[in-house]
Amino acid sequence: MRDKGSRTVYGGKISWLKPELHHNSEPETVAPKLYVIGSCMLVKKEVFEKIGFFDERYFLYFEDADFNVRAQKAGFRIKIIQEKLVSHNVSSSTKSLGSPMLLRYHYRNAHLFNAKNGPLWAKALLPFWSIYVILKQLLKLVIMPQKWKFSTAILAGVFDFYLGKFGKIV
Repeated sequence: MRDKGSRTVYGGKISWLKPELHHNSEPETVAPKLYVIGSCMLVKKEVFEKIGFFDERYFLYFEDADFNVRAQKAGFRIKIIQEKLVSHNVSSSTKSLGSPMLLRYHYRNAHLFNAKNGPLWAKALLPFWSIYVILKQLLKLVIMPQKWKFSTAILAGVFDFYLGKFGKIV
């Protein structure tokens, strides 16, 4: 898969309590907290039979990492091959949503991902991270009112999580 910097990326390592997943351009074949980018996955039928399909509550962002974590918890190994078999233009289907909407998905889904899959410490700190994000965005609304679209989108994403508003936002 190619990212915005026109480099090949394969997957990444999961960092807890972050609004985005960061992709690696160096493929690691097997590692804890590894995820494979969903744009090009080969998945054995047994994986779907054991863990189910992608969680549709995400709709966009974090669904591939969630699937990878569930697969690993079920005993399956994640492997990345270095040969480039597929090319994927990053964000080509999300450009029409606009960046405030993308921020909303990122923050909502990061909360869902951490609540579902995080280690105990991340789950315990999730409400405090939420408060930090909310306070930070409220402060930005006061000192940078020209960025209100971004701050209100992030706030909406956090509140969507706590209100149980998942799936595609209409």
